[in-house]
Amino acid sequence: MLLVIGIMIFGGAMGGLIASRRKGTRSDVIHYIATYAVIFAIIGVLAQVILLRNIS
Repeated sequence: MLLVIGIMIFGGAMGGLIASRRKGTRSDVIHYIATYAVIFAIIGVLAQVILLRNIS
């Protein structure tokens, strides 16, 4: 579970950085943070399932 949260936070930070570099408004930055966090959370869940299936 910690893996998913960590990857989600990383994705949100990356989304905020991308929106800031593109000179987005505050709502653009919030939208990018939310979108990237959800995408990276899904990737994190898939990574965790793969890791748990291979370990056990």
